[in-house]
Amino acid sequence: HLYPLSFYEYVAAHDASLAGLMNEKEPSSYTRERIAEYLSRFLVWGGYPKISLESNLGIKEEFLKEIYSSYMERDIIGFLEIKNTMAFTKLVAMLASQIGQLVNTRELSGSLNVERKTVEKYLEILEKTFVIERIPPFFRNVRKELTKMPKIYFLDAGFRNFALGNLRGFEERHDKGMLLENFVFSQFRKNIPAKLHFWRTKEKAEVDFVLEYRFGEPIPVEVKAAVLKSPEISRSFRSFLNAYRPRHAFIVNLGLRDAIKIESTKVEFIAPYEILRIQDVSGA
Repeated sequence: HLYPLSFYEYVAAHDASLAGLMNEKEPSSYTRERIAEYLSRFLVWGGYPKISLESNLGIKEEFLKEIYSSYMERDIIGFLEIKNTMAFTKLVAMLASQIGQLVNTRELSGSLNVERKTVEKYLEILEKTFVIERIPPFFRNVRKELTKMPKIYFLDAGFRNFALGNLRGFEERHDKGMLLENFVFSQFRKNIPAKLHFWRTKEKAEVDFVLEYRFGEPIPVEVKAAVLKSPEISRSFRSFLNAYRPRHAFIVNLGLRDAIKIESTKVEFIAPYEILRIQDVSGA
């Protein structure tokens, strides 16, 4: 599988010395600011190499349009012979507007006015062509963790944002949380060899991601598009810690770098570009 650029690859393509500083335990405030600037661009434009290396915003948008159009017109309409192109295009836009949310194929079929099996076929095509990926729920206590609906994410943020018709800068957007959560998903997928899940109970306690390695305990990861000033633990996150008592847990945010202990669990607050540190505690 050849994915779009990871964030590390993206930064390295622009500034190799800065990429080398991303793994430092205590980067300077100046280094963090520079990395944050690259992150803001990456969250909007994604990691397709041709787009990543172009500095002119107008040309970047044209390149994205070219990728999106060639996918829709050549791959989907021509090669895969999708007849109802309007429904397919609308589905992509609908999915782009609800990344990180539960995907209900019955509701989608009603909104698109197509059969449910057609929606399933379209979702399968989008997955096999590496546009989206469905993430299943994490099950241990089946009586409480009832939902079987997956969540959906895009492999590339630029493709998602173009499908949504929104290429505004990160700071201007109302969907910062979705973009950051999708970023964390894509970096996991590109870099970490673990099964990826989310956790949700009947009482609607929820954790964004649960990494499950073949050997070892699950690692919960919460994503907050906020500049935390001090450690904050949501009720849902505490519910997971109480239920499974993992040794390690992570909260990705835009400001705080810290660690606290909650009973037997070490909870680390990390920046988005530091998520590969999870690999170091996985035992993989």
